[in-house]
Amino acid sequence: AIRDDFHAADVLGRFYKRQLRRTLVTLYVLAVTTGVLFMLYGNFGLRWPIYVVLGVFGTAWYAHRLGAQGAWHRRFLHYRLLAETLRVRYFWHRVGIHRFGAATPHEGFSYELAGGLSWIRNSSSHATLQSLAHPAPDPEAGAALAARHWIGTDGRSGQLQYFEYAWGAHHAFDKRTSRIATAGIAGGLVCALALASAGPLGIPAQVQLWVLSFMGLLPLIAGVREAYASKQADKEMIKQFAYMRVIFERAGRRLSV
Repeated sequence: AIRDDFHAADVLGRFYKRQLRRTLVTLYVLAVTTGVLFMLYGNFGLRWPIYVVLGVFGTAWYAHRLGAQGAWHRRFLHYRLLAETLRVRYFWHRVGIHRFGAATPHEGFSYELAGGLSWIRNSSSHATLQSLAHPAPDPEAGAALAARHWIGTDGRSGQLQYFEYAWGAHHAFDKRTSRIATAGIAGGLVCALALASAGPLGIPAQVQLWVLSFMGLLPLIAGVREAYASKQADKEMIKQFAYMRVIFERAGRRLSV
């Protein structure tokens, strides 16, 4: 039953994470779209972009409102916390450890937050009562199971594999963000230099308008990408995943001794 509760919390945590990410992507794409439309309106004297902007603002308001009402971020954090708490409880149960009334690190964290998280503590206590009512039949086999599927002593399974993958994925995303930021700033600088030299180079006025538009658009894209990465706390997550990877590597080495 603890395993079923964990899987349910894990599925819900993943679902709300996807919803949160979709909302963020939608809002930031709409931000870039708004910038492009304003450039078309201001630099080229077109009238239709201003009407499209109204639709973009309405879509952005709806996406923000939907995210606020759904509380995607809060629900993602809550169910992720519950899932990790139940994961610990499940493997403790399989190895025959029962600590009723003793808080795991995840539960200790929830104790420090608002009282609205009491349902997580109650769920954890319920899992503990289930483990007491149904003791593990073979704690020694449970220890091997925990080492393989929780710790991941071979580096190809368990939390060790997850943290290695997650660290690599977030690190690659952060590197792409840095490249986009550098390219955006460099592109804006090149456009500015081209405009400054428009007279001597004989650049036509129509081309200058396009260069002016790109001079504003490229840094805008870079800034939106940086804002998206900052909203997801990518740099902090890289440090956290690296730290957790070291912890599980040490645990794996101790289990293999």
